[in-house]
Amino acid sequence: MGPLTTAALAALLTSMARGGPLPEPPAGSKRWIVVFRPDVKRAGRDAALAALDVRAEAHIATEGNSDKEFSAAVVDLPEGRRLEKPWADGDIVSVEADRRVKWIEQVPGFAAAKSLARRPELTWGVGRVHAPAAWPVTEGAGVKVAVIDTGIDLGNADLQEKVDGGYSALAQTERPQDYQDDNGHGTHVAGIIAAARDGKGVVGVAPKARLYAVKVLDAEGRGSLSEVIDGLVWAAKNGMQVANMSLGAEIDSEALHRAVRAAKDLGVVIVAAAGNSGDSDGAVRYPGAYPETIAVAASDERDRPAGFSSRGPEVKFVAPGVDVVSDNLGGGLISRSGASMSAPHVAGLAALAISLDWTGLYGPDGVYEQLKNAAKPLPLLAAEQQGWGMIDAGKLAR
Repeated sequence: MGPLTTAALAALLTSMARGGPLPEPPAGSKRWIVVFRPDVKRAGRDAALAALDVRAEAHIATEGNSDKEFSAAVVDLPEGRRLEKPWADGDIVSVEADRRVKWIEQVPGFAAAKSLARRPELTWGVGRVHAPAAWPVTEGAGVKVAVIDTGIDLGNADLQEKVDGGYSALAQTERPQDYQDDNGHGTHVAGIIAAARDGKGVVGVAPKARLYAVKVLDAEGRGSLSEVIDGLVWAAKNGMQVANMSLGAEIDSEALHRAVRAAKDLGVVIVAAAGNSGDSDGAVRYPGAYPETIAVAASDERDRPAGFSSRGPEVKFVAPGVDVVSDNLGGGLISRSGASMSAPHVAGLAALAISLDWTGLYGPDGVYEQLKNAAKPLPLLAAEQQGWGMIDAGKLAR
């Protein structure tokens, strides 16, 4: 299929668009994230902030009616001013400084991503998790997967009919529909999850799943904490069933953890990269370190641990993460290494598991149990390097 027409691209860009990206903080100010009790609505947030003589620049909230919601606002204060405890209103549960972080870690000792000529459709990673064994039963049709990343290349031939909508949380974008990838990382991740099974390019683990591009990182892989939270909250509000977060940072955040917890409580299976810290401190990065996420470590073609992969008790599974071929920004294929490549294999497997839940009873915990039941430990890896092991898609479909 050729490039998108102007009309088709415009139609795609307007689909699922709601709200708007966070505004840029003014010069000379510092941004803060204020989290409220789950039941506090917009009027309550505004009133609580007014009592502190500040106002919300934006609201980040799921706005449902359960006790499992996420309710927050961002405020911009002059440098040197901060909201100190005790806060004037009991509706506020935490206040923390927003931070701009490079969320895509480089892989120490590995060459830069390599563009490739066309290869056979089935890559080693998709084959290693035995995805083709599940396809006679399910290809994940209709499951909604949010790729919370740098966006997705809307003109990529493998993906252009796979993306049903999305959102950009980036302050520097003018419209929430501007979720075109300008880095390539999100496109590569998206191809691993759900590239079409059409005999062209590559095929994803769940080739009939539907993709949603949630752009929270810029062309350098950077984004603020508030933007990542905003993207995850968008996924929860818009009925995403799986969220892939091939990103991570050393920072622990009360606001991010509460957003992760709320998204899971609202039905989102959150799959996150464990991180690429193996050559430094080795610790699992956030949000993968939170118990509500499914943190995935990386292995190579010989089922050995990837030396760069983060490790620890937070790791739930291991998946292919070395020299993984997938779609490239602007077309063609590219090979990348990192736990960022491991997580989307498991996100695709989660989509397969969800599509097999005909009764709709699994929920995120049920999906996790199905993945555990289909996993087997690898003999060359320690428990902290693999969790429950490598998932076999064929066992999911039995």
